[in-house]
Parts: sequence; structure tokens; C-alpha cells
Amino acid sequence: MHTPLKFPNSPEGKRVLLVRQECSKVLKQVEQLTKEIRAKAKGSIVYPLYANKSYVKASKEHESALRAYYMATGDESQLWFPPIPRERWDAFQKSVEKHFGKIAHDLNSKLVKILPWIYGFATAHMIAIVRVWAIDRGITVLFVSLRQRKQGEKVDICDEIETGDIGLNSIVMFQNPNGWNLNPEEISDEALKQHAEKMLEYGKSFLTDPNADWAGLRERLRQEREKLLAENPEWKKYSRH
Repeated sequence: MHTPLKFPNSPEGKRVLLVRQECSKVLKQVEQLTKEIRAKAKGSIVYPLYANKSYVKASKEHESALRAYYMATGDESQLWFPPIPRERWDAFQKSVEKHFGKIAHDLNSKLVKILPWIYGFATAHMIAIVRVWAIDRGITVLFVSLRQRKQGEKVDICDEIETGDIGLNSIVMFQNPNGWNLNPEEISDEALKQHAEKMLEYGKSFLTDPNADWAGLRERLRQEREKLLAENPEWKKYSRH
């Protein structure tokens, strides 16, 4: 769907052209920062990259612009290096809609397609994201997360990636240390069904209750993180929080 580009004077067309310009500008920043960090770093540049605030900021701006462009146009030509092959996009979408679309509908919400491998929905109290994530060396994982939504907060769903979200696995283990038994590397209809079931079993209060214990959940994660850093002090220089 490329219609907005054929009508650049329409509101949709102006939005798309602006997003494309922003995407191009920020991508150049990302490329320049990568060159600079690569020139300085010894060995792997992954940790130095993600410890660099300018790089992280520019990367997020680029990703946000790309997602906004795709959501406005449906143009797949700019989607490079997808975490799942294109031939699996339709099947993945059907599974997400079947299992998480129903949850969204039952909560008077609507599932939104952010990218062919990222979907989300929001309620008055939280934002949920379902995504396939490429982590390293061709390894992909299924990651479902929730974020608390502040009262009256406006949400731009295309920006709801890594903005204070908490993994479903952490939400499950907060309530039941032995409750998480899913393999994140399995990306199938059955895996999506199991994640949806875990969300309903352990995440119900976070989905619907304005008084859900987000503070307790965040404190538990903070303690776990501090423990990991204490056990691995070399990680501290790569920590962004």
C-alpha cells in the first residue's frame, strides 16, 4: 500500500514523507556512531554500542520512524533483516490475532500491527507487546511484555518498544517462581497459545486492575538486577540504568 506517497499534499502523504526524511536522517546518525564506536572498541562492539546513550537514542528514533512509516503505508520494502522470514509473516499474524487478538477484544481493546513481527494493544491500565526478537547469531525469541500505563497517558503504539516494558516471564515468576516453563526460541501457533494462556493466568491483575502491584514487581526486578551486577561487576560499565 503506497497510496500516501502518490498524494504528498494529503495529511497522510505529508506524514509519510516527514517520517521517511526523519528515518533517513537518524539512520545516518546511527551509521556514524557505529563507525566511531567500532574505531575505538576492542573486540565485540555490542556492549559499547548499547552503553552509548547517543547511539541508543538515535537507534530508537530510527526504529520509531521506520515503524511509523510502515504503519502508515504498509510498504514492506524498507523492512530489512526481519527476525522471521517473510514467508512466515502471514502465519505468525494469524496466530497472534487468534490468541492475543481475543484477549484484546475481551478487554475492549484492539490488536495493532506495528511490524509483521510486532503487535500490541492497550487498555486503560497497561500496554502489551508481542514480538519476535533477533538476539544474536540468528537466534530469535518470542517475547511478550507489559508496561504500566499512567492514568490519562496518551499512547503511540508504534513507540511501545523497550520503554519500561516487563517481560511476561518476569510477571509469572513474580507470582510463582516455578511458573515459567516456556521455551522463548519456539515460535509457533502452540507457543503463542501458551504465552497467551500465561498472560491470562498470571497477568490478569496487570491487565485490568488499576491497583496492580507494579511497584512490587519493579522492586523485585531491581533486586535481581543488583544481585546479577554484584556477581558480575564487569557488567556495570555496560549498564544503562
